[in-house]
Amino acid sequence: MRGNYSQEAERWGMFNMNTQTNNDFDSLRKSLIAKIHIAKKTLGLSECNYRALLEKITGKNSCKDMGVTDLKDVISEMKRLGFEARPKSKKRPVSRKADIPQVKKIRAYWISLYHLGEITDSSEEALKSFAQRYAKVEHLNWLTSYEADKVIKALRGWLDRVGYYHPTNSDYDVLGYPDADNICLINLQSKILGIEDIYEWLRNFTNGQYSSINGMPTDVAHSVIKQLGSEIREFKDQYGL
Repeated sequence: MRGNYSQEAERWGMFNMNTQTNNDFDSLRKSLIAKIHIAKKTLGLSECNYRALLEKITGKNSCKDMGVTDLKDVISEMKRLGFEARPKSKKRPVSRKADIPQVKKIRAYWISLYHLGEITDSSEEALKSFAQRYAKVEHLNWLTSYEADKVIKALRGWLDRVGYYHPTNSDYDVLGYPDADNICLINLQSKILGIEDIYEWLRNFTNGQYSSINGMPTDVAHSVIKQLGSEIREFKDQYGL
């Protein structure tokens, strides 16, 4: 009886050919499977979401049951979700300017730290002073891509230390943007303030209109975040934290 991949091997012109060619086919499969596992980790997919993605794209929930075509289809979907294979060259892109998403992420992280009471000045000038620890520039838009990544890494690490959970691609797929970010921030804010029932708090704050962030209008969610942030800063100021 032929192996699980005999039909595909025939399409690739590999069945009943020499051992070296069959080995090449197996090596290609192993390489694609390894890339899928890297993509799973990079995208932060849970085991459940990972298996669901495989099933959705190929009708199979394990790479070991897939041929090259299926594996390539899975990689294409993972790339659509944001996975980028690491380039072979590790040269620093010192001349390329930071793109808009990088600068937006820097500002978003800075504002999140403000709403968590980690900084008291959310101004552009204060952010510039912080960024200048990593690059001597007068404006964020003058950062190179490499310098912007250093600033992002520093801010992300700061958020990690205070317990912020960074949404994964699968979170965005389920909750959408910006709900995923808002939910993660509000969850940590409520934890800092010791709010036992955030749903009840939301109902009271919105006069009974909303009890969940998911689906809440962005302006209302921002009002919630600002109010909680104000209470955190007041609390920390009162107790000298």
